[in-house]
Amino acid sequence: MKRILSVILLFTLLAGLCCSAAAENTAPEKFTNADGYVYILKEDGTAEIKGYTGKEKKLTIPSELDGHPVTSIGYRAFYENNQLTEVVLPDTLKALGIQPFAWCEKLQSVTLPEGLETIDTNAFYYCKKLTKINIPASVTTVMEGVFAGCTSLKEIALAPDHPFLEVADGVLFNQEASTLLWYPAIRKGKEYTVPDGTKCIAYQAFYDSPLEKIILPVSIEELPGGAFENCTKLKTVNIPPKVTSVDGIFKACDKLEAINVDEGNEVFESTDGVLFDKTAHSLVKYPSAKKGKTYEVPEGTQAIMPNAFEYTGLNGVTIPGSVRLIGNNAFLFCKSLKEVNLSEGVEELGDFAFQWCSGLAKITLPASLVKTGRNPFSSCEKLSEIVIAEGNSALEVVSGCFVRKEDMAIVCCPQALKAKKLEFPTGIQIVEGSAFAYCGSIEEVTFGDGLEEIRVSAFRKCKKLKRVVLPASVTYIDRSAFDLNDVKKTMFVVTPGSYAENFCTAYELTTEPAE
Repeated sequence: MKRILSVILLFTLLAGLCCSAAAENTAPEKFTNADGYVYILKEDGTAEIKGYTGKEKKLTIPSELDGHPVTSIGYRAFYENNQLTEVVLPDTLKALGIQPFAWCEKLQSVTLPEGLETIDTNAFYYCKKLTKINIPASVTTVMEGVFAGCTSLKEIALAPDHPFLEVADGVLFNQEASTLLWYPAIRKGKEYTVPDGTKCIAYQAFYDSPLEKIILPVSIEELPGGAFENCTKLKTVNIPPKVTSVDGIFKACDKLEAINVDEGNEVFESTDGVLFDKTAHSLVKYPSAKKGKTYEVPEGTQAIMPNAFEYTGLNGVTIPGSVRLIGNNAFLFCKSLKEVNLSEGVEELGDFAFQWCSGLAKITLPASLVKTGRNPFSSCEKLSEIVIAEGNSALEVVSGCFVRKEDMAIVCCPQALKAKKLEFPTGIQIVEGSAFAYCGSIEEVTFGDGLEEIRVSAFRKCKKLKRVVLPASVTYIDRSAFDLNDVKKTMFVVTPGSYAENFCTAYELTTEPAE
Protein backbone atom coordinates (compact mmCIF):
# COMPACT_ATOMS: atom_id res chain seq x y z
CA MET A 1 0.00 0.00 0.00
CA LYS A 2 2.94 2.35 0.47
CA ARG A 3 3.58 2.17 -3.25
CA ILE A 4 -0.07 3.02 -3.95
CA LEU A 5 0.02 6.03 -1.66
CA SER A 6 3.18 7.29 -3.32
CA VAL A 7 1.45 7.11 -6.66
CA ILE A 8 -1.53 8.99 -5.25
CA LEU A 9 0.65 11.93 -4.30
CA LEU A 10 1.28 12.44 -8.00
CA PHE A 11 -2.41 13.18 -8.63
CA THR A 12 -1.81 16.73 -9.75
CA LEU A 13 0.63 15.52 -12.36
CA LEU A 14 -1.67 12.71 -13.45
CA ALA A 15 -4.64 15.04 -13.79
CA GLY A 16 -2.62 17.23 -16.10
CA LEU A 17 -1.43 14.28 -18.14
CA CYS A 18 -4.81 12.59 -18.52
CA CYS A 19 -6.06 15.47 -20.66
CA SER A 20 -3.37 14.87 -23.27
CA ALA A 21 -2.63 11.16 -22.98
CA ALA A 22 -4.85 10.25 -25.89
CA ALA A 23 -2.98 12.64 -28.13
CA GLU A 24 0.23 10.69 -27.56
CA ASN A 25 -1.22 7.43 -28.91
CA THR A 26 -0.56 6.43 -32.50
CA ALA A 27 -4.28 6.71 -33.26
CA PRO A 28 -7.00 8.84 -31.65
CA GLU A 29 -9.71 7.20 -29.57
CA LYS A 30 -12.74 5.95 -31.46
CA PHE A 31 -15.97 6.87 -29.70
CA THR A 32 -19.14 4.80 -30.00
CA ASN A 33 -22.58 5.69 -28.62
CA ALA A 34 -24.69 2.70 -27.55
CA ASP A 35 -28.05 3.50 -25.93
CA GLY A 36 -26.69 6.76 -24.52
CA TYR A 37 -23.37 5.36 -23.30
CA VAL A 38 -20.32 6.82 -25.07
CA TYR A 39 -17.55 4.23 -24.89
CA ILE A 40 -14.19 3.20 -26.33
CA LEU A 41 -12.74 -0.26 -26.81
CA LYS A 42 -9.65 -1.13 -24.79
CA GLU A 43 -6.87 -3.36 -26.10
CA ASP A 44 -8.35 -6.41 -24.38
CA GLY A 45 -11.68 -5.94 -26.17
CA THR A 46 -13.56 -4.67 -23.13
CA ALA A 47 -15.46 -1.39 -23.01
CA GLU A 48 -14.62 1.72 -21.01
CA ILE A 49 -17.49 4.17 -20.59
CA LYS A 50 -16.33 7.72 -21.41
CA GLY A 51 -19.62 9.62 -21.28
CA TYR A 52 -23.39 9.45 -21.05
CA THR A 53 -25.98 11.27 -23.17
CA GLY A 54 -29.09 9.60 -21.75
CA LYS A 55 -31.70 11.14 -19.46
CA GLU A 56 -32.29 8.43 -16.86
CA LYS A 57 -32.45 9.43 -13.20
CA LYS A 58 -32.21 5.88 -11.84
CA LEU A 59 -29.55 4.15 -13.86
CA THR A 60 -28.50 0.52 -13.97
CA ILE A 61 -25.38 0.41 -16.12
CA PRO A 62 -25.35 -2.68 -18.38
CA SER A 63 -22.65 -5.30 -18.09
CA GLU A 64 -22.12 -5.24 -21.88
CA LEU A 65 -22.21 -2.65 -24.66
CA ASP A 66 -22.51 -4.04 -28.17
CA GLY A 67 -21.31 -7.38 -26.78
CA HIS A 68 -18.24 -5.92 -25.05
CA PRO A 69 -17.96 -6.36 -21.25
CA VAL A 70 -17.96 -3.06 -19.35
CA THR A 71 -14.88 -3.21 -17.11
CA SER A 72 -14.16 0.44 -16.41
CA ILE A 73 -15.75 3.86 -16.16
CA GLY A 74 -13.33 6.52 -17.32
CA TYR A 75 -12.30 10.06 -16.52
CA ARG A 76 -15.32 12.31 -15.83
CA ALA A 77 -17.70 9.96 -17.64
CA PHE A 78 -20.78 11.24 -15.76
CA TYR A 79 -19.26 14.58 -14.76
CA GLU A 80 -21.83 17.22 -13.69
CA ASN A 81 -24.77 14.96 -14.49
CA ASN A 82 -27.50 16.67 -12.49
CA GLN A 83 -30.21 14.14 -13.38
CA LEU A 84 -28.81 11.03 -11.74
CA THR A 85 -30.21 10.11 -8.33
CA GLU A 86 -29.34 6.39 -8.24
CA VAL A 87 -26.66 4.30 -9.98
CA VAL A 88 -26.15 0.54 -9.93
CA LEU A 89 -22.79 -0.52 -11.35
CA PRO A 90 -22.40 -3.82 -13.27
CA ASP A 91 -20.79 -6.96 -11.85
CA THR A 92 -18.24 -6.88 -14.69
CA LEU A 93 -16.79 -3.58 -13.46
CA LYS A 94 -13.17 -3.63 -12.26
CA ALA A 95 -12.23 0.05 -12.04
CA LEU A 96 -13.71 3.47 -11.42
CA GLY A 97 -11.42 6.11 -12.94
CA ILE A 98 -10.64 9.68 -11.92
CA GLN A 99 -13.76 11.77 -11.15
CA PRO A 100 -16.29 9.59 -13.03
CA PHE A 101 -19.20 10.89 -10.90
CA ALA A 102 -17.73 14.25 -9.84
CA TRP A 103 -20.32 17.00 -9.27
CA CYS A 104 -23.32 14.70 -9.63
CA GLU A 105 -25.10 16.83 -7.07
CA LYS A 106 -28.38 14.88 -6.99
CA LEU A 107 -26.78 11.45 -6.70
CA GLN A 108 -28.07 9.81 -3.52
CA SER A 109 -27.31 6.13 -3.96
CA VAL A 110 -24.51 4.14 -5.58
CA THR A 111 -24.22 0.36 -5.52
CA LEU A 112 -20.66 -0.89 -5.92
CA PRO A 113 -20.38 -4.50 -7.11
CA GLU A 114 -18.37 -7.32 -5.62
CA GLY A 115 -15.51 -7.67 -8.09
CA LEU A 116 -14.69 -3.97 -8.20
CA GLU A 117 -10.98 -3.55 -7.51
CA THR A 118 -10.05 0.12 -7.88
CA ILE A 119 -11.74 3.37 -6.88
CA ASP A 120 -9.64 6.20 -8.27
CA THR A 121 -9.03 9.76 -7.10
CA ASN A 122 -12.09 12.00 -6.50
CA ALA A 123 -14.42 9.30 -7.81
CA PHE A 124 -17.44 10.85 -6.03
CA TYR A 125 -16.16 14.41 -5.68
CA TYR A 126 -18.93 16.78 -4.56
CA CYS A 127 -21.77 14.29 -4.67
CA LYS A 128 -23.48 16.42 -2.05
CA LYS A 129 -26.54 14.23 -1.51
CA LEU A 130 -24.76 10.91 -1.23
CA THR A 131 -25.57 9.64 2.28
CA LYS A 132 -24.28 6.07 2.37
CA ILE A 133 -22.00 3.85 0.31
CA ASN A 134 -20.72 0.29 0.47
CA ILE A 135 -17.14 -0.77 -0.21
CA PRO A 136 -16.94 -4.48 -1.09
CA ALA A 137 -14.10 -6.73 0.05
CA SER A 138 -12.82 -7.02 -3.54
CA VAL A 139 -11.69 -3.38 -3.51
CA THR A 140 -7.93 -3.35 -3.01
CA THR A 141 -7.15 0.21 -4.06
CA VAL A 142 -8.89 3.31 -2.76
CA MET A 143 -7.18 6.42 -4.03
CA GLU A 144 -7.35 9.68 -2.17
CA GLY A 145 -10.08 12.32 -2.13
CA VAL A 146 -12.69 9.72 -3.12
CA PHE A 147 -15.42 11.30 -0.98
CA ALA A 148 -14.19 14.91 -0.90
CA GLY A 149 -17.15 17.28 -0.97
CA CYS A 150 -19.67 14.57 -0.03
CA THR A 151 -21.09 16.78 2.71
CA SER A 152 -24.06 14.49 3.48
CA LEU A 153 -22.11 11.24 3.59
CA LYS A 154 -22.41 9.86 7.10
CA GLU A 155 -21.83 6.14 6.69
CA ILE A 156 -19.39 3.93 4.85
CA ALA A 157 -20.40 0.28 4.99
CA LEU A 158 -17.34 -1.95 4.82
CA ALA A 159 -17.42 -5.63 4.03
CA PRO A 160 -16.79 -7.66 7.20
CA ASP A 161 -13.09 -8.19 7.90
CA HIS A 162 -12.05 -5.87 5.10
CA PRO A 163 -8.37 -6.60 4.38
CA PHE A 164 -7.04 -3.05 4.86
CA LEU A 165 -9.82 -0.51 5.52
CA GLU A 166 -11.30 0.39 8.89
CA VAL A 167 -13.84 2.94 10.14
CA ALA A 168 -13.05 4.33 13.60
CA ASP A 169 -15.54 6.74 15.16
CA GLY A 170 -16.87 7.50 11.69
CA VAL A 171 -13.41 8.25 10.26
CA LEU A 172 -12.02 6.07 7.44
CA PHE A 173 -8.49 4.70 7.79
CA ASN A 174 -6.20 2.55 5.71
CA GLN A 175 -4.70 0.59 8.57
CA GLU A 176 -2.08 -1.18 6.48
CA ALA A 177 -0.56 2.18 5.47
CA SER A 178 -1.39 3.99 8.76
CA THR A 179 -3.27 6.62 6.76
CA LEU A 180 -6.33 8.72 7.59
CA LEU A 181 -8.28 8.60 4.31
CA TRP A 182 -11.47 10.53 5.04
CA TYR A 183 -12.96 12.62 7.84
CA PRO A 184 -16.74 13.07 7.40
CA ALA A 185 -17.74 16.71 6.93
CA ILE A 186 -21.04 15.93 8.64
CA ARG A 187 -19.29 14.86 11.86
CA LYS A 188 -19.93 17.24 14.77
CA GLY A 189 -17.25 18.97 16.84
CA LYS A 190 -14.83 21.90 16.53
CA GLU A 191 -11.63 20.06 17.44
CA TYR A 192 -10.17 16.70 16.44
CA THR A 193 -7.06 14.91 17.64
CA VAL A 194 -5.66 12.51 15.06
CA PRO A 195 -4.90 9.13 16.71
CA ASP A 196 -1.28 8.56 17.68
CA GLY A 197 0.40 6.12 15.31
CA THR A 198 -1.16 7.65 12.19
CA LYS A 199 1.63 8.38 9.73
CA CYS A 200 -0.16 10.07 6.84
CA ILE A 201 -3.12 12.39 6.29
CA ALA A 202 -4.40 11.59 2.80
CA TYR A 203 -5.10 14.05 0.00
CA GLN A 204 -8.35 15.92 0.79
CA ALA A 205 -8.92 13.78 3.88
CA PHE A 206 -10.47 16.71 5.80
CA TYR A 207 -12.16 18.32 2.80
CA ASP A 208 -15.08 20.58 3.86
CA SER A 209 -14.52 19.76 7.51
CA PRO A 210 -16.09 22.27 9.99
CA LEU A 211 -13.19 21.83 12.43
CA GLU A 212 -11.54 24.93 13.90
CA LYS A 213 -8.52 23.11 15.32
CA ILE A 214 -6.75 19.93 14.24
CA ILE A 215 -4.10 18.43 16.50
CA LEU A 216 -1.55 16.24 14.73
CA PRO A 217 0.52 13.63 16.63
CA VAL A 218 4.32 13.38 16.43
CA SER A 219 3.90 10.14 14.44
CA ILE A 220 2.73 12.06 11.35
CA GLU A 221 5.29 11.88 8.56
CA GLU A 222 3.31 12.85 5.44
CA LEU A 223 0.92 15.72 4.73
CA PRO A 224 0.07 15.52 1.00
CA GLY A 225 -1.21 18.53 -0.92
CA GLY A 226 -4.83 19.33 -0.13
CA ALA A 227 -4.84 17.47 3.20
CA PHE A 228 -6.89 20.29 4.81
CA GLU A 229 -8.40 21.69 1.62
CA ASN A 230 -11.60 23.69 2.00
CA CYS A 231 -11.48 23.62 5.80
CA THR A 232 -13.17 27.02 5.84
CA LYS A 233 -13.37 27.26 9.64
CA LEU A 234 -9.87 26.03 10.45
CA LYS A 235 -8.00 28.63 12.51
CA THR A 236 -4.88 26.84 13.64
CA VAL A 237 -2.91 23.67 13.04
CA ASN A 238 0.54 22.39 13.98
CA ILE A 239 3.27 20.96 11.75
CA PRO A 240 4.82 17.88 13.47
CA PRO A 241 8.60 17.35 13.69
CA LYS A 242 8.89 14.60 11.05
CA VAL A 243 6.95 16.38 8.32
CA THR A 244 9.19 17.52 5.46
CA SER A 245 6.60 18.54 2.83
CA VAL A 246 3.38 20.56 3.14
CA ASP A 247 2.89 21.90 -0.38
CA GLY A 248 -0.73 22.97 -0.90
CA ILE A 249 -2.12 21.41 2.29
CA PHE A 250 -4.08 24.54 3.26
CA LYS A 251 -6.02 25.23 0.04
CA ALA A 252 -9.13 27.36 0.68
CA CYS A 253 -8.56 27.63 4.44
CA ASP A 254 -9.77 31.23 4.47
CA LYS A 255 -10.11 31.53 8.26
CA LEU A 256 -6.56 30.38 8.99
CA GLU A 257 -4.91 32.80 11.42
CA ALA A 258 -1.58 31.16 12.22
CA ILE A 259 0.51 28.10 11.46
CA ASN A 260 2.74 26.71 14.19
CA VAL A 261 5.74 24.44 13.75
CA ASP A 262 6.58 21.86 16.41
CA GLU A 263 10.03 21.98 17.97
CA GLY A 264 12.56 19.80 16.22
CA ASN A 265 11.34 20.28 12.67
CA GLU A 266 14.44 20.75 10.50
CA VAL A 267 12.63 21.96 7.37
CA PHE A 268 9.96 24.45 8.37
CA GLU A 269 9.79 27.57 10.48
CA SER A 270 7.03 30.00 11.37
CA THR A 271 7.70 33.75 11.33
CA ASP A 272 4.84 35.78 12.81
CA GLY A 273 2.49 32.95 11.83
CA VAL A 274 3.75 32.80 8.22
CA LEU A 275 5.11 29.42 7.19
CA PHE A 276 8.48 29.18 5.41
CA ASP A 277 10.57 26.31 4.11
CA LYS A 278 14.01 27.28 5.36
CA THR A 279 15.79 24.66 3.24
CA ALA A 280 14.19 25.66 -0.07
CA HIS A 281 14.05 29.39 0.71
CA SER A 282 10.35 29.49 -0.10
CA LEU A 283 7.24 31.13 1.34
CA VAL A 284 4.82 28.25 1.87
CA LYS A 285 1.73 29.86 3.39
CA TYR A 286 0.58 33.31 4.43
CA PRO A 287 -2.48 32.68 6.66
CA SER A 288 -5.54 33.98 4.82
CA ALA A 289 -7.11 35.60 7.90
CA LYS A 290 -3.89 37.21 9.14
CA LYS A 291 -4.39 40.92 9.83
CA GLY A 292 -2.77 43.57 7.65
CA LYS A 293 -3.17 45.06 4.15
CA THR A 294 0.40 44.96 2.86
CA TYR A 295 3.24 42.47 3.10
CA GLU A 296 6.86 42.41 2.00
CA VAL A 297 8.19 39.01 1.04
CA PRO A 298 11.64 38.71 2.67
CA GLU A 299 14.62 39.29 0.41
CA GLY A 300 16.26 35.99 -0.47
CA THR A 301 12.98 34.14 -0.88
CA GLN A 302 13.22 32.21 -4.13
CA ALA A 303 9.72 30.81 -4.52
CA ILE A 304 6.13 31.58 -3.59
CA MET A 305 4.52 28.18 -3.23
CA PRO A 306 1.08 27.01 -4.45
CA ASN A 307 -1.87 28.71 -2.72
CA ALA A 308 0.52 30.73 -0.58
CA PHE A 309 -1.55 33.96 -0.51
CA GLU A 310 -5.00 32.69 -1.51
CA TYR A 311 -8.04 34.45 -0.02
CA THR A 312 -5.98 37.15 1.68
CA GLY A 313 -7.33 40.68 1.93
CA LEU A 314 -3.98 42.19 1.04
CA ASN A 315 -3.99 45.29 -1.14
CA GLY A 316 -0.32 45.04 -1.96
CA VAL A 317 2.48 42.52 -1.88
CA THR A 318 6.11 43.40 -2.50
CA ILE A 319 7.93 40.61 -4.32
CA PRO A 320 11.72 40.93 -4.39
CA GLY A 321 13.86 40.17 -7.43
CA SER A 322 15.09 36.98 -5.80
CA VAL A 323 11.74 35.26 -6.45
CA ARG A 324 11.89 32.98 -9.50
CA LEU A 325 8.67 30.98 -9.14
CA ILE A 326 5.07 31.94 -8.36
CA GLY A 327 3.26 28.64 -7.84
CA ASN A 328 -0.17 27.27 -8.72
CA ASN A 329 -3.07 29.34 -7.33
CA ALA A 330 -0.59 31.45 -5.37
CA PHE A 331 -2.90 34.51 -5.28
CA LEU A 332 -6.24 32.73 -5.78
CA PHE A 333 -9.24 34.89 -4.81
CA CYS A 334 -7.13 37.86 -3.77
CA LYS A 335 -9.94 40.19 -4.78
CA SER A 336 -8.36 43.30 -3.27
CA LEU A 337 -5.29 43.14 -5.51
CA LYS A 338 -5.67 45.79 -8.18
CA GLU A 339 -2.14 46.00 -9.49
CA VAL A 340 0.55 43.34 -9.79
CA ASN A 341 4.12 44.19 -10.72
CA LEU A 342 5.91 41.03 -11.76
CA SER A 343 9.58 41.81 -11.21
CA GLU A 344 12.21 41.10 -13.80
CA GLY A 345 13.57 37.83 -12.51
CA VAL A 346 10.29 35.94 -12.27
CA GLU A 347 10.69 32.91 -14.55
CA GLU A 348 7.60 30.80 -13.97
CA LEU A 349 3.88 31.29 -13.31
CA GLY A 350 2.03 28.18 -12.17
CA ASP A 351 -1.50 27.04 -12.98
CA PHE A 352 -4.13 29.68 -12.13
CA ALA A 353 -1.57 31.78 -10.24
CA PHE A 354 -3.87 34.84 -10.09
CA GLN A 355 -7.25 33.18 -10.62
CA TRP A 356 -10.27 35.18 -9.43
CA CYS A 357 -8.23 38.31 -8.79
CA SER A 358 -11.25 40.34 -9.85
CA GLY A 359 -9.56 43.75 -9.48
CA LEU A 360 -6.88 43.18 -12.12
CA ALA A 361 -7.49 45.07 -15.36
CA LYS A 362 -4.10 44.85 -17.07
CA ILE A 363 -0.97 42.77 -16.58
CA THR A 364 2.55 43.01 -17.98
CA LEU A 365 4.58 39.82 -18.16
CA PRO A 366 8.35 40.38 -17.79
CA ALA A 367 10.99 39.36 -20.32
CA SER A 368 12.36 36.84 -17.82
CA LEU A 369 9.09 34.86 -17.77
CA VAL A 370 9.63 31.72 -19.83
CA LYS A 371 7.26 29.14 -18.36
CA THR A 372 3.53 29.24 -17.63
CA GLY A 373 0.98 26.68 -16.53
CA ARG A 374 -2.76 26.60 -17.19
CA ASN A 375 -4.39 30.02 -17.51
CA PRO A 376 -2.69 32.06 -14.75
CA PHE A 377 -5.38 34.76 -15.02
CA SER A 378 -8.51 32.64 -15.26
CA SER A 379 -11.66 34.40 -14.01
CA CYS A 380 -9.98 37.78 -13.68
CA GLU A 381 -13.23 39.36 -14.80
CA LYS A 382 -11.84 42.87 -15.42
CA LEU A 383 -8.69 41.77 -17.23
CA SER A 384 -8.82 43.14 -20.77
CA GLU A 385 -5.17 43.30 -21.80
CA ILE A 386 -2.03 41.21 -21.41
CA VAL A 387 1.26 42.86 -22.37
CA ILE A 388 4.45 40.90 -23.04
CA ALA A 389 7.62 42.83 -22.17
CA GLU A 390 10.04 43.49 -25.02
CA GLY A 391 12.71 40.83 -25.25
CA ASN A 392 10.59 37.92 -24.08
CA SER A 393 11.58 34.95 -26.24
CA ALA A 394 9.03 32.46 -24.88
CA LEU A 395 5.66 34.23 -25.09
CA GLU A 396 3.69 36.24 -27.63
CA VAL A 397 0.26 37.80 -28.03
CA VAL A 398 -1.95 36.40 -30.82
CA SER A 399 -5.46 37.78 -31.40
CA GLY A 400 -5.39 39.33 -27.92
CA CYS A 401 -4.48 36.02 -26.24
CA PHE A 402 -1.09 35.09 -24.90
CA VAL A 403 0.61 32.12 -26.50
CA ARG A 404 3.43 29.90 -25.29
CA LYS A 405 5.87 29.54 -28.20
CA GLU A 406 7.50 26.28 -27.08
CA ASP A 407 4.45 24.19 -27.95
CA MET A 408 2.38 26.92 -29.66
CA ALA A 409 -0.30 26.71 -26.99
CA ILE A 410 -2.96 29.33 -26.31
CA VAL A 411 -2.55 29.84 -22.56
CA CYS A 412 -4.97 32.65 -21.77
CA CYS A 413 -7.68 34.75 -23.35
CA PRO A 414 -8.39 37.81 -21.17
CA GLN A 415 -11.90 37.47 -19.80
CA ALA A 416 -12.82 41.11 -20.54
CA LEU A 417 -11.45 41.04 -24.09
CA LYS A 418 -13.97 42.97 -26.18
CA ALA A 419 -13.68 40.91 -29.37
CA LYS A 420 -16.64 38.62 -30.15
CA LYS A 421 -14.94 36.77 -33.00
CA LEU A 422 -11.47 35.29 -32.70
CA GLU A 423 -9.43 33.75 -35.50
CA PHE A 424 -6.19 31.89 -34.94
CA PRO A 425 -3.76 31.22 -37.77
CA THR A 426 -2.07 28.02 -38.87
CA GLY A 427 0.57 27.07 -36.33
CA ILE A 428 -1.42 27.04 -33.12
CA GLN A 429 -1.19 23.45 -31.86
CA ILE A 430 -2.83 23.40 -28.42
CA VAL A 431 -5.65 25.11 -26.58
CA GLU A 432 -4.40 24.85 -23.01
CA GLY A 433 -6.70 23.90 -20.14
CA SER A 434 -9.13 26.70 -19.18
CA ALA A 435 -7.64 29.04 -21.80
CA PHE A 436 -11.03 30.59 -22.67
CA ALA A 437 -12.85 29.76 -19.42
CA TYR A 438 -15.54 32.29 -18.44
CA CYS A 439 -14.98 34.41 -21.58
CA GLY A 440 -18.67 35.13 -21.78
CA SER A 441 -18.58 37.55 -24.72
CA ILE A 442 -16.96 35.26 -27.31
CA GLU A 443 -19.36 34.10 -30.03
CA GLU A 444 -17.14 32.60 -32.73
CA VAL A 445 -13.71 30.95 -32.72
CA THR A 446 -11.86 29.74 -35.81
CA PHE A 447 -8.73 27.60 -35.65
CA GLY A 448 -6.36 27.09 -38.57
CA ASP A 449 -4.70 23.85 -39.64
CA GLY A 450 -2.23 22.40 -37.16
CA LEU A 451 -4.42 22.47 -34.07
CA GLU A 452 -4.08 19.10 -32.33
CA GLU A 453 -5.44 19.31 -28.77
CA ILE A 454 -8.22 21.09 -26.87
CA ARG A 455 -7.61 20.40 -23.22
CA VAL A 456 -9.62 20.21 -20.01
CA SER A 457 -12.22 22.97 -19.45
CA ALA A 458 -10.77 25.01 -22.32
CA PHE A 459 -14.13 26.69 -23.10
CA ARG A 460 -15.83 26.32 -19.75
CA LYS A 461 -18.79 28.70 -19.26
CA CYS A 462 -18.47 30.31 -22.70
CA LYS A 463 -22.25 30.57 -22.87
CA LYS A 464 -22.49 32.83 -25.94
CA LEU A 465 -20.44 30.53 -28.12
CA LYS A 466 -22.30 30.12 -31.42
CA ARG A 467 -19.73 28.74 -33.84
CA VAL A 468 -16.44 26.83 -33.58
CA VAL A 469 -14.32 25.87 -36.58
CA LEU A 470 -12.15 22.79 -35.93
CA PRO A 471 -9.57 21.60 -38.50
CA ALA A 472 -8.97 17.98 -39.53
CA SER A 473 -5.64 18.05 -37.65
CA VAL A 474 -7.39 17.81 -34.24
CA THR A 475 -6.65 14.46 -32.56
CA TYR A 476 -7.81 15.10 -28.99
CA ILE A 477 -10.69 16.97 -27.36
CA ASP A 478 -11.09 16.55 -23.63
CA ARG A 479 -14.50 15.38 -22.40
CA SER A 480 -14.82 18.63 -20.40
CA ALA A 481 -13.31 21.00 -22.99
CA PHE A 482 -16.82 22.33 -23.68
CA ASP A 483 -19.76 22.43 -21.29
CA LEU A 484 -21.77 19.93 -23.31
CA ASN A 485 -25.13 21.15 -22.03
CA ASP A 486 -24.30 24.75 -22.98
CA VAL A 487 -23.18 24.02 -26.55
CA LYS A 488 -26.15 22.03 -27.83
CA LYS A 489 -27.00 24.96 -30.13
CA THR A 490 -23.39 25.75 -31.02
CA MET A 491 -22.41 24.94 -34.60
CA PHE A 492 -19.18 22.95 -34.90
CA VAL A 493 -17.62 23.16 -38.35
CA VAL A 494 -15.70 19.93 -38.91
CA THR A 495 -14.11 17.89 -41.69
CA PRO A 496 -16.13 14.76 -42.59
CA GLY A 497 -14.48 11.61 -41.23
CA SER A 498 -12.26 13.56 -38.81
CA TYR A 499 -11.72 12.98 -35.10
CA ALA A 500 -13.58 16.23 -34.39
CA GLU A 501 -16.64 15.01 -36.30
CA ASN A 502 -16.56 11.66 -34.47
CA PHE A 503 -16.34 13.43 -31.10
CA CYS A 504 -19.23 15.79 -31.90
CA THR A 505 -21.41 12.98 -33.27
CA ALA A 506 -20.82 10.78 -30.23
CA TYR A 507 -21.80 13.60 -27.89
CA GLU A 508 -24.74 14.67 -30.10
CA LEU A 509 -23.40 18.13 -30.94
CA THR A 510 -24.53 20.03 -34.03
CA THR A 511 -22.09 19.98 -36.95
CA GLU A 512 -21.72 21.19 -40.50
CA PRO A 513 -19.02 20.15 -42.97
CA ALA A 514 -16.05 22.40 -43.54
CA GLU A 515 -15.79 23.90 -47.01
